[in-house]
Amino acid sequence: MLSRDLYPSSELSTLDDLAHLFDKWINHLRDKSLYDTYTADDFVTDGFYPYYFSQNPRILFIGREALGMSGMDYLESLYKAYKNNSVAQTSLDGHRFHTTMFYLAYGLLNGFPAYQTVPYASELAKTFGTGHGMSFAFMNLSKFSNDSDSSWVLNNELATNFLENSKDDKINFHLEEINILQPDIIITSNLNEVHLLSYLGELKEVDLSDSNVWVYELSSHNRSIPILETWHFSNWSKQQDTEVYEPVLRKARQYLNKE
Repeated sequence: MLSRDLYPSSELSTLDDLAHLFDKWINHLRDKSLYDTYTADDFVTDGFYPYYFSQNPRILFIGREALGMSGMDYLESLYKAYKNNSVAQTSLDGHRFHTTMFYLAYGLLNGFPAYQTVPYASELAKTFGTGHGMSFAFMNLSKFSNDSDSSWVLNNELATNFLENSKDDKINFHLEEINILQPDIIITSNLNEVHLLSYLGELKEVDLSDSNVWVYELSSHNRSIPILETWHFSNWSKQQDTEVYEPVLRKARQYLNKE
């Protein structure tokens, strides 16, 4: 996992809670019939970056699956990539998935500024995860990585196998991770298109949805967390400003009654 030395002391106990949950989750998978040659040890951990709990609001992004990371920690890999300005042999500013998260996080944490005024992701990354910059949480719905050399499109069979095998009568592992992360707002990367959103838990659609953002509430620890479901963060067919950034911030503002 990402080095504990990067986190303030106030966040260490939450890291321990996550580690305990992942251990329990991995052990739950050990006696399951998993996809192809995958084993429980291929589980990809995730969670929150340093200083996440200092943010207002706390933002959790949820993706579908990791790519080429079996058995690794997602945050450790991406934190290094952000700091080195190189994600999958592409500059951070050229990587649509990650720039989308950086821009949305900056907008939500800084009073909903116009898209044109948002700093480049590579600039934001310099102080990301420090006491002087922004932070967020990230989790993939499937903790198994798509390690295909030929396609980065969601491996539906792999993801569904993981999700079905993660079911337990006593605990919803995904919801428990969200409970630990305590987000104020969740932004999801087009999970509904592949029928995955319902795995998070009990959802209620809110009458705020439009053609770019679908708004739900997730019940968590006796409170409702807004989920803003939008286009896949790496969808190049959508305009990042007018079809993702602006609609998501508009719906967040409406939900939070700030408009």
